[in-house]
Amino acid sequence: MFNKRRLFVFLLDIFTIAAAFSLAFLLRFDFSPPPAETDFFFKQLLLILTIKPVVFLFSNLYRSIWRFASLQDAVEIFKTVTIASMAVFAAMLFFHSYEHFSRAVFFMDWILLFTAISASRLIWRTYRETLLIPRLERKRDNTSRTLIVGAGQAGSMLLKEIRGMRGSSYQLVGFVDDDPKKKGRSLNGVPVLGTTAELKSLILRHQVAKVIIAIPSAPRTAIRDVIRSCETAHVKFKTLPGLGQILNGKVSVSQVKDVEIEDLLGRDPVQLDETGIGNYLTDKRVLVSGAAGSIGSEICRQVARYQPRELIILDSAETPLFNIERELTARYPQLLVIPVIADVRNKGRIEMLFESFQPDVVFHAAAYKHVPLMEYNPLEAVANNIGGTKVLADAADRCGVRNFVMVSTDKAVNPTNVMGGDQACR
Repeated sequence: MFNKRRLFVFLLDIFTIAAAFSLAFLLRFDFSPPPAETDFFFKQLLLILTIKPVVFLFSNLYRSIWRFASLQDAVEIFKTVTIASMAVFAAMLFFHSYEHFSRAVFFMDWILLFTAISASRLIWRTYRETLLIPRLERKRDNTSRTLIVGAGQAGSMLLKEIRGMRGSSYQLVGFVDDDPKKKGRSLNGVPVLGTTAELKSLILRHQVAKVIIAIPSAPRTAIRDVIRSCETAHVKFKTLPGLGQILNGKVSVSQVKDVEIEDLLGRDPVQLDETGIGNYLTDKRVLVSGAAGSIGSEICRQVARYQPRELIILDSAETPLFNIERELTARYPQLLVIPVIADVRNKGRIEMLFESFQPDVVFHAAAYKHVPLMEYNPLEAVANNIGGTKVLADAADRCGVRNFVMVSTDKAVNPTNVMGGDQACR
């Protein structure tokens, strides 16, 4: 079904068919055709205007979108023009009019028609990308000024996708790339402003507000460097999906997403056995030692998701313990959170707590973890990390705790010293 725009294109093509044949005829006779040829010209023109529009109508020419005109459209035009010309030639043979048909006119008509139809498809795309889009981009505010990191296949696909969008929120300023040879060159008319090492200065110089990372095959260290530059320049940054989707041609602006931890891992994320975890946490009494620390507090947040019967949070630091208790009760109002201030080295206190609460599961995260600091305080490190662990483990064993999990970084490595592996702890 034709809409108004496609009907206009079809009528324009009919005019182009007539104009191409007329010009070919005039060129054949140096713009002074004999009267006899002129009379037959109108008969030929009538036949052409009857056959070629029908061929055009049943082709794929009117299913394409002008602003995405490409080499594939040129191939389709070539096929359609050739079929239309051959159909006219066959009709002339059928009506015994071949002796009046000039082969030079036939060939020139084919060339002129193919050139004119191709040009009509490309003119709008050229106008849109070189004049219309830049004019619209200049009218936008600075909050849409965007820099693409990666002047490769992914960046090129993203550029074409953005240019094809109506009302895009991205005003493309340029590219940056880790290849210094690309600096000063351009990709589809958009300049490569510099290298990734210059990213921060380029962001400030060109008043960039957004950065899209389009380097899915780059090492994670390189992506971290780009993110660090964006953070220090105080701009928003997003990334493209993985390389597999790029190679499958599935990139679109809608897939541009915030950078996630998985993008920086350099490996596939580990999938947790949610069912298995839930089997020993749901409706159980769970105790977390060192619950106010960075590791312990995150364990508390994760455990709370599995709806334990009670969550006993144990720490010797009053204020941090108060903060995590407030957070958990606010996020999980149905959960019974019991804050306990105690030192894991206090054997009597720990044994009394285990006898009172009878926990089913213990996560032991109470440990000193800052190696350089503990190197100046080795006695405290030994007393807390070794002595405290023994006290907690003995109490758990005596009370029949079903699961005892040691999660602190200094216990999760091969212990090369009293604090554990030095690099792992850092």
